[in-house]
Amino acid sequence: MISTHKTAGGNARPASRFLTSLQMQAREYRDRGLLLFIVLALPVVFFAASFYSSPTGGRLAPINVPERDGTVVVMIEPRETWSMGIGILGVAWGVSTIAFFSVMGNLQRDRRLILSGYHPWQILLARLGILVGASVPLAVAGMIPYTMVTTSLHPELVWLANFMAGLIAAGFGLLVGTLLPRPTEGMLIVILVTGIGLALGGDAAKYFFLYQPIQLLISGRLATDPRILPFVGGSLAMATAFLLPALFLWWRRTRIAR
Repeated sequence: MISTHKTAGGNARPASRFLTSLQMQAREYRDRGLLLFIVLALPVVFFAASFYSSPTGGRLAPINVPERDGTVVVMIEPRETWSMGIGILGVAWGVSTIAFFSVMGNLQRDRRLILSGYHPWQILLARLGILVGASVPLAVAGMIPYTMVTTSLHPELVWLANFMAGLIAAGFGLLVGTLLPRPTEGMLIVILVTGIGLALGGDAAKYFFLYQPIQLLISGRLATDPRILPFVGGSLAMATAFLLPALFLWWRRTRIAR
């Protein structure tokens, strides 16, 4: 813990400090074109690997599709069941990785900002703002395979599902970064938790942290009258459940005694 006095930066308005922190976060990613390209490619690669490696033809497989007034059973090709949520996992993997390293690699820099009068919540929310912005093109990348390769009745909901997944993954990555700011151990946790979604099925899938956006994607793809608000609300609640402890732990980790 560091003892100091309030500097001139402490007299700046909170909105000004937030915008300055936001600009710093944006400049940090501006020079990482290769990283952003890899992250953008993840949902497309995940979908292609799953869709084109699954067997074609055969008997149609049933899938439960949420609609506004209940659940209906729709018959689809077996390989489409394997790829149903794989693009969302790609989006989540990419955003959570960026979020984790954005926290893990900037602890000392963030402490210097706090010495200049910034508050921990301003730094973390600015970082979240950048991650939300990154989730917008990532959600587009996640939507493209479901609209160009397969059929989607509501492409805008497919985009929204991917965006919600990115928002949840941002909170998850920030939380892991504040709990375990070590590159190897923290990255293994991100890989482990996100990769679990590849194996979960049945009732166990309901407890996966990306269950709500995956259900929204299924409803947007196959439902004539899709169910939207419950899944959007559940996604926002899950993102908040990650962000609140991340904010508290970040404040504890970077607090400075004045």
